[in-house]
Order: sequence, then structure tokens, then C-alpha cells
Amino acid sequence: MNSLYCSESRIEMLKKRAKRCVCKYCGGQLNLNRIIFNDVEDARVEIYCDNCDRIEFGIEPEIYRSARNFVDNLEFDYYEGLDQNEKKRQMNIAKISEIMAWGCKNMGILNQNGFQIALNMEEGDWDECLVMKNDDIKLDQEEK
Repeated sequence: MNSLYCSESRIEMLKKRAKRCVCKYCGGQLNLNRIIFNDVEDARVEIYCDNCDRIEFGIEPEIYRSARNFVDNLEFDYYEGLDQNEKKRQMNIAKISEIMAWGCKNMGILNQNGFQIALNMEEGDWDECLVMKNDDIKLDQEEK
């Protein structure tokens, strides 16, 4: 078995990350799974999302919440050519999560152990925001 994938330090890092992070697609809990590949004799331990049924390295939960709010409230659509469905929404959230994580790492506030500063994130700050177009707002006859 390849020692790179089974070293104690890698396994410990994956355990900490799975405990701290969430899936960047669904926001679900991550677990460690031993993955056996068909054409390779070696098995290796990876972080896995049971909900999405995929190997996933994960994202900080604060980044996931911010990305989800960004996509849902600002109707962000990176994949314009695809049909509107839940998978596309998850892909958009994952894309924004990657961008936000890159920015946080670039600013030096996020590393492989998580955020290096205390965050002041209040749940639901953006949940109540609503973006509407003029055509969506119906005026009563008396208000005209």
C-alpha cells in the first residue's frame, strides 16, 4: 500500500478535517471511509460525504453558509447552460465555496487547520434578504 495515503499524520489530518468541515456541495457531515479502487490493489482512507456519495475534502462550515446564502439570495449562476435543479444549485454553492476559501487562504486567515482568527458570524443574517424585480411587486389599485 502506498505509504503516502496511509501515513499516521495524513490519517490524523483527515480525521480533524472531517470533524471540522462540511461537504461543499450539500453542507452535510463528512466521514472517513476506506476506498478500494477497482484496478488498484491498494485501499486508501479518504474523506467522504455519504449524502452526495462522493469523495470530498470539505469546506469550513462558515464558508459553506456564506456561499449558500450568496447563491440563494443573489441568484448566482456559474453554470448558465445547465437546467435549473438541485444539483446545479449545489455545484454553484461549491464553486463559490472554493472561491471564498481561496480568498481567505490568500488573506492569511485560513490554513489547513481552519480559520486563524475568530469569526463573528451570526446565523441567518442574509436568510431574510429578498431581492425582487419591479415586475414582481404587485401594487394595489389604491397605491397607484
